[in-house]
Amino acid sequence: MKIMEKYTNITIIITLFFFNRYAVANEAVSTTKLYIVYMGEHSYPDSDSVISSNHELLASVAGSFGQAKEAITHHYHKSFRGFSAKLTPEQAQKLRETESVISVFESKTNQLHTTHSWDFLGVNNVPQNNAKVESKSDTIVGVIDTGIWPESESFNDNGLGPVPKRFKGECVAGDQFTVNNCNRKIIGARIYPKGYEAKYGPLESFNATFFRRRCKRGLQYVIPTTVLDRNEVQVLQNYVSRSKNPTAKISPTKTILNATRAPKMAFFSSIGPNTITPDIIKPDITAPGVRILAAWSPVSIESTAGRSVDYNIISGTSMSCPHASGIAAMVKSHHPSWSPAAIKSAIMTTANAMDNTKRAILQNPSDSPASPFNYGSGHVNPIAALDPGLVYDFGSKDLIDFLCSTRAYATQIQMLTGKKVACKSPPVPMYDLNYPSIGVANMNGSVTIVRTVTYYGHGPAVFDSKVELDSPTGVKVKATVKPKQLKFKEAGEKMIFSVSFVADKTNHGSLVFGSLTWSSGNKYKVRSPIGLNLASAIQVRGK
Repeated sequence: MKIMEKYTNITIIITLFFFNRYAVANEAVSTTKLYIVYMGEHSYPDSDSVISSNHELLASVAGSFGQAKEAITHHYHKSFRGFSAKLTPEQAQKLRETESVISVFESKTNQLHTTHSWDFLGVNNVPQNNAKVESKSDTIVGVIDTGIWPESESFNDNGLGPVPKRFKGECVAGDQFTVNNCNRKIIGARIYPKGYEAKYGPLESFNATFFRRRCKRGLQYVIPTTVLDRNEVQVLQNYVSRSKNPTAKISPTKTILNATRAPKMAFFSSIGPNTITPDIIKPDITAPGVRILAAWSPVSIESTAGRSVDYNIISGTSMSCPHASGIAAMVKSHHPSWSPAAIKSAIMTTANAMDNTKRAILQNPSDSPASPFNYGSGHVNPIAALDPGLVYDFGSKDLIDFLCSTRAYATQIQMLTGKKVACKSPPVPMYDLNYPSIGVANMNGSVTIVRTVTYYGHGPAVFDSKVELDSPTGVKVKATVKPKQLKFKEAGEKMIFSVSFVADKTNHGSLVFGSLTWSSGNKYKVRSPIGLNLASAIQVRGK
């Protein structure tokens, strides 16, 4: 999988905007700041031509060719044309007024947010739906992080095939990192320190404390520790208060599987609703993230009581992310032509909304039932995601319609697309983005949502719909699906359906959760969570 090959310019620019985290210039030293200058697609024959043109453009506002070369910290010349440079606000404004420039924005600093995980996720069990899980050694995954410890056994390349010939990246040497640290698993590495150094100074002179859920992730313990949840604490306190001579015994450590209800939502998990675009249920998905055995740098010893360790037990969303990313890579390796939206759909619609006891997923520490605002579509099911049956897909045009529905200004949308956009009138409702979940942030009596599904299976198939809603006491909501049944003749065929919701009684701010499931016998169950806010107090942005 060549991660960036299929992405559109809009996706790449969004990525740059959110992940150039170290690119703010040091205001204490100079009046310049680091900006990203975006000029869209280009037709230059090679990278040297792009770089030369970038220098000429910046020289027109910087004063000279030499000053331009000194100011630029990075050139973007593969999928689109652009550069990052240290500029004064006046220079940035002049570039914005240049005809060939689409947008100029300041780089921002954003903070970053396995033992038997694969057994727990069922990857090592008999594959569901007879889908074969094979090793696809030509899958290429791109990772953005603060660093890597290549000596870890987790990066051992034993059993892997040669580096794919289509890989166009490089293995760039860095501080205590040589080209020999790359292998058939770490096939490339690059470091982009200039933006970072523009704010914090040279890497060599920076205080090491700064680097020391930055290396800490989740809860860390420097002595052997037992972690108790709220219910366990209550049991312990009751025992201590009722016993004349309370005693404790520490037994040898051993792992006991399937002893408790799992999964359970951790207290640190992100919680909805989405305050920016509330018609999109967030989070999307949940994955293992509590007490995960993860590779650790042996020189990061402050949080391990001075001990040098190769692995550490870590909790946090930083542990869930690699699990979800690995599953996405696995799905992509089996479906190379699928878009990121299709992969997300496969993962979301096949997730489990019940725990290992076939009951509702609970949230820690209260042990109260969780909702789609806790787990999204549910807990990931990697094997089922390989063969989801139906897929909800969308592309850049759908995203533009979605941005129009948020009442974004035309100039804001043009900064991402590079072209003038004429929004539809009236705009497509936000809840009609072809997302794998159904969310309506402001339902006043009734609403109808529309979705399109693409069939990916073998031979003809018939899918039947089922809607389940869990309404609060005194609130009744009726759901009608049209058509109730979808009949497909062959893979790749698309069908449109609608779901109408009518509330007999609306209570201000009442939340109704549920699900829509399309089933094809016992082979496929394509489930979408539903979240309705009746007579919502949440205001949609721009209204």
